[in-house]
Amino acid sequence: MLELVAEGLSNREAAEKLGLSQETVKMHRSHAYGKLGIKSALEAFQWVKAEKEKETQGD
Repeated sequence: MLELVAEGLSNREAAEKLGLSQETVKMHRSHAYGKLGIKSALEAFQWVKAEKEKETQGD
């Protein structure tokens, strides 16, 4: 879900891509933000980028 946010997709676009309702995407996004202490799409992008960098360093 956060990868889609990091790609710049709106809730509507993410919902279409995942086959979910916009409300479900909004709920998942809100829960993910809360668990990770993220407050904005920019912070989500930065988090996803950092996680991907960790994955490539582990290879």
